[in-house]
Amino acid sequence: MNNEKSSSLHHSASVPLLQDKSLELKDFSGTHVEREQSLYHFTDLERTSKTSRRLAGLFGKSPRELHSDYANISLHQAARDGRLDLVEKKLQLLGKNSSKISTQDKDGSTALHYAVRYNHHNIVKKLVEWGAHVGAKGENGATPLHLAARFQVDRRAHANEGPSTTVTPEGTPNLEKKQLEGPSDEKASGGNTSQKTSYLRPPSFGLRKKDSGGIERHLLKNAMDILLKDSIILYLLSRKANVNSRDNLGCTPLHYAASKCNETAVMQLLTDKNIDLEAKDKTEMTALHCAALEGSVKVAKILIDAGACLRCFDEEGMTPLHFASMEGSLDVAQYLFEIAEHKGGWETLSKMVLDQDREEQTALHLAVENGHYEIVLLLIEKGTNVNCVKVNLVAPLHLATTNGHLDIVQLLLNYDANIEAKTAMQRTPLMRAATFNRLEILNYLWKKGARLECRDRDKNTPLLIAGKKNHVDSVMFLLEHGAEPSAKDKNDRNVYHHTAVEGCLDSLKYLLKDQRAKALLNEPDKFEDTALHLAASKGFDEIVRLLLENGAIIDAKNDQDLTPLHLAAKHGRTRVTMILIKQDPSIINDEDDCSNTPLHLAALHGHIKVVELLLNQGAAIDARNNTLWTPLDCAAAEGWTKTATVLLNKGSPVDPLDKAKTTPLHLACREGHPEMVKLLLSRKADLTLTDNERNNCLDIAIDHGRKTTELRDVVLEILNHAQWKRVMRNRTTDGATVTTPMRKLIKKLPDLAMKVCDRCFHVKEPVNHLDYNITLNYEFLDDINAEWFESDTAHTGDDGLEDIVYKIKKALPENSTRQLQMKHNHPLILMVSFEREKLLKHPLVTFLLRQKWRRYGRYVYYASFTFYMIFLLFLTGYALVTSEKFPPGYCIAPQCNCSSFPGIDPKNAFEFFWINIGRSVVLVLASFVLIVKLFKAVCLWRLFLTWHELVELGTYTSAIIFVTNKGGGSQSTSCFDIHNSVGAASLCLAWFTLVLSMRKFPKLGIYVVMFTEMFRTFAQFFVVLLLFIIAFGLGFHVLLYNQCQLCSHTVIIHICIDITRIHEYLPPPPSPIIDIPALLNMAPT
Repeated sequence: MNNEKSSSLHHSASVPLLQDKSLELKDFSGTHVEREQSLYHFTDLERTSKTSRRLAGLFGKSPRELHSDYANISLHQAARDGRLDLVEKKLQLLGKNSSKISTQDKDGSTALHYAVRYNHHNIVKKLVEWGAHVGAKGENGATPLHLAARFQVDRRAHANEGPSTTVTPEGTPNLEKKQLEGPSDEKASGGNTSQKTSYLRPPSFGLRKKDSGGIERHLLKNAMDILLKDSIILYLLSRKANVNSRDNLGCTPLHYAASKCNETAVMQLLTDKNIDLEAKDKTEMTALHCAALEGSVKVAKILIDAGACLRCFDEEGMTPLHFASMEGSLDVAQYLFEIAEHKGGWETLSKMVLDQDREEQTALHLAVENGHYEIVLLLIEKGTNVNCVKVNLVAPLHLATTNGHLDIVQLLLNYDANIEAKTAMQRTPLMRAATFNRLEILNYLWKKGARLECRDRDKNTPLLIAGKKNHVDSVMFLLEHGAEPSAKDKNDRNVYHHTAVEGCLDSLKYLLKDQRAKALLNEPDKFEDTALHLAASKGFDEIVRLLLENGAIIDAKNDQDLTPLHLAAKHGRTRVTMILIKQDPSIINDEDDCSNTPLHLAALHGHIKVVELLLNQGAAIDARNNTLWTPLDCAAAEGWTKTATVLLNKGSPVDPLDKAKTTPLHLACREGHPEMVKLLLSRKADLTLTDNERNNCLDIAIDHGRKTTELRDVVLEILNHAQWKRVMRNRTTDGATVTTPMRKLIKKLPDLAMKVCDRCFHVKEPVNHLDYNITLNYEFLDDINAEWFESDTAHTGDDGLEDIVYKIKKALPENSTRQLQMKHNHPLILMVSFEREKLLKHPLVTFLLRQKWRRYGRYVYYASFTFYMIFLLFLTGYALVTSEKFPPGYCIAPQCNCSSFPGIDPKNAFEFFWINIGRSVVLVLASFVLIVKLFKAVCLWRLFLTWHELVELGTYTSAIIFVTNKGGGSQSTSCFDIHNSVGAASLCLAWFTLVLSMRKFPKLGIYVVMFTEMFRTFAQFFVVLLLFIIAFGLGFHVLLYNQCQLCSHTVIIHICIDITRIHEYLPPPPSPIIDIPALLNMAPT
């Protein structure tokens, strides 16, 4: 009945709400939701008449009216808002056990999650009865039971304080006297007829029985009915919800309940016999850890009484006592100690107070660090060690001093804490007090006898530490109580150095009032820096002014001869620079050990304002250091364009030369600063100047470029300059190889070499214009005969003895520089060697090759080819005629391998022409070529040592030998076997040379090149193949060593016959004649 009333109330209240067309809907996270995006809406209700009739019967309205009323409210929102009537109607639409009941929204939560979250027990029950999954995981992997443990509110606990509880030894809580309250006023409850009751334990919590059939059983039954009616946790557990389910962080519902100090939820969860009290999340924390962290002694009691472990450790090694001590939960700590004494005695108690976490902290460290005096006292009373140390040997007294807990410091010292305890940095508690300006603790420690001159690992005293931290009170206290002001650290720095480098003006002012300390003002440290050096480098202008007023030496120099002005200029301290110059203008051009002035250092580090200030105050703009660098060189080397602009505007020379004849433009190119190069070129910097190695700016940019992008930009700036041709006309040597900028570009930057070719290719007027022409400049592609290329870079031009020796060496055949220039180092050859296909296809390169071929290349080639064809023709004819006329193998004497042949018939013109005339032609041509090659070998021996030159040499030599020793005249004797072999070799080499000479033919040459490349590759591979042949041969040799050997020439003949298959064309062997009578006589009788 109540449900019906409630449903009608909800329905009547929802109608005007849903009819409001201007209503803005929001999802559960607060963001706007469009009407079409609600999870369960009724846009599809008009698709079937059956569904429409069903809805009309349920709601008493037409489908269109229902759509306008309920389409924008999802099951999730209805469950969230407690709309039981709407939930029931949507469940009826979906059907029982429908999978859509447990559908998740965009946050991953189901309708059951929302009902549990907002404590709508009746909706939870309804959803579960209709098939909602009680173990569904929602946001962060939490189940409905997680949310119930976290958000369930015990309304009776707020109205009346629950009864006290005791714990049985078995860990089951018992109830004392329990009473039921009468029904409350319905009006006060807003029509809710549910009764308010005091909390009663679940059935597993045993009740004290007065008699077996008395009122206790009636109370227990009523209590269970109320609990099951109002407790979502118990209801979910009764529907088989997993009490040990875990969310994404590994937390169970018990973790949730303990973290929220929800003791009611904890007790209800403990009713499940399968609950894991020691379940750990991903940080290995248990529920008892959570209770101790939140300071809930009631939850801690329930868990411990149920059997939770007192000394459980999380991943950091912390126990519940650690968390209680850290958070100041005195009640929890006391209860932990009570249970420990009751269960385990002194042994368990001592283990608890000595337990250490990952950082070796005990509970005392955490209590002291967080200033919990009562817990510190409790831990000390329980026997903890007041001198225990954590990582880095930090004792509790150090922590108390650091955090300024004077009462805890007094307490620890009263319990015999070591007042001179040292950390890993060798710092005592008094040094910690000076570090953090804990004046009261500092005074107390001094009164207790702490040493004022203790030193840490860096030899710092409390006074040095207080001075660098600008703790004036601590500095005053230490000096008044006898601290030594002359103390120095490991770098020989006194208190003035520390106050100056840290900018501690207040401490410095007080120190300057002390006459003992003032005498240390100009003392140097380990690096001979004074306090003024350090203050100037850090830019503390007030401290610099104060030091100067109290007698600091303004031109003191450190171990690098740097003055305070040098350091101020180096670090860009403009105000300090001004103060120093005004104090003494004569220091403006002081030099360090490298002869750098303050202007050099300011320019080197790009401090524009300091450079301007120094120049305005009269600094020398053309000053040079020990490498003869000017300030402009320093700025150019580091790429400080604005600084260089200031220097150039003030009249700095643009092309000063240093010891290596390097200019600022060279330095900018070497370091890859395109903007600096652009600036210097705009100020008329000379591109053609070269350094000691004859490298100009373009050579340096290509050779020393570090980054490809910067290198390209620098080279482009130079190539785009109006005088780019002058910088391209430079010849240098790379070892024994002559090189030019064009050659370097081909090797390293082919795309920029393409740009050079583009600039050498000029088209004047359009194609259809009368003055149309193309101008091609081959100067940088074919530079062998250029005038600038002929000049020798290595020769100085002296006319003395060295010049004469040089000219002699240049004329000797051993000088191979020229031949390398002519052949291997030619730009076109480099394009082929480095596979620059785009460059080879450039019109400039194509026209150059075409011009060379048409002008003289083809004439020379075809003339030499014709010459060689004549030689080959007579050599071939001579070899063929002589081989027919004088066959080898005929000999007069048996012991002689020679044969006698008749002379040539002079009447036979054919034989006379090919033998006598052919021999003469071959001898003349071969001898002429050999003489030329001999001269070439003497002058250009490196180019002569190529394999095609050696093949030609073998051809002509073997031809001379072949035609010289053949018989002539009437009759002669000759050994034909050897000479015919020489002739065969000569003829083979001659034709092979013909093939090689055809490489330059327009169409056939490509195939010759392909053949030579394949032959070269095979020759390289044959070495490996030979090893495989040897391996298999040796293996078969060992395997077949004892087999019957066959004759070598027989095996070879068999192989050749099998390969050529000649046996298929031979006549079959005669069949054997069978003697039949003989066979019959041999048969047994």
